[in-house]
Amino acid sequence: MNDLTQLQRNGYASPAGTIDPDLRQRLCDALASNAKAAGRRNLFDACPETRELLRNPLIQAMVHATLGPGAFVVRATLFDKQPDANWSVTWHQDQAIAVREQIDTPGFGPWSMKRGVAHVEPPADLLAHMVAVRIHLDPCPAENGALVALPGSNQVGRIDVETFRRDHPEVDEVVLPVHAGGVLLMKPLTLHRSSKCQCGGRRRVIHLDCAAAELAPPLHWAMHEPIGLDTGNIDPR
Repeated sequence: MNDLTQLQRNGYASPAGTIDPDLRQRLCDALASNAKAAGRRNLFDACPETRELLRNPLIQAMVHATLGPGAFVVRATLFDKQPDANWSVTWHQDQAIAVREQIDTPGFGPWSMKRGVAHVEPPADLLAHMVAVRIHLDPCPAENGALVALPGSNQVGRIDVETFRRDHPEVDEVVLPVHAGGVLLMKPLTLHRSSKCQCGGRRRVIHLDCAAAELAPPLHWAMHEPIGLDTGNIDPR
């Protein structure tokens, strides 16, 4: 089963390869000031060095193979589990997107604000045509907060874990370990969870939500960062 087939069928894929070790180290150095914080939203603004991922050949190849050459990043977040900021996450789907402003629109809701950015739950079909790219800066075995997923849960729309398990008792949860510098692709509607880190170190993951189509007016993505281009002069809308 190739990576794209696995992604569509199971809701996740771990392609071979890693980001360049020098890039990984530059990102670690740039994020060093995040000590004792659980993460950062609006990551490209908070840490401009992370924009280099937009031009990384491995990231470009993965996203373009999944969404096509017109794909772009619509949200960038850092998750930073560490001894002073450690947490577990219960079963959930990633159901909200970040938009430029709140404009009540049929099929979209409820709304929320996160760090000054409007978020809304869109129709499930829109989420089905997105992908998350998770770049791991630290080793992430099971005991260091690796994601645990329910394969195939991405194919049934919005659903809670109790209903999915009742309807699909044959599906077992799968641990998704990733080595330092490795990348995990995940569909937003994949049911997933994670545990606290138990290694005494850090688990830094840069999470890029990607799409390939504009939102229907009057809504607009809060961020629109093309992948694979020289982004130095791009205005993040």
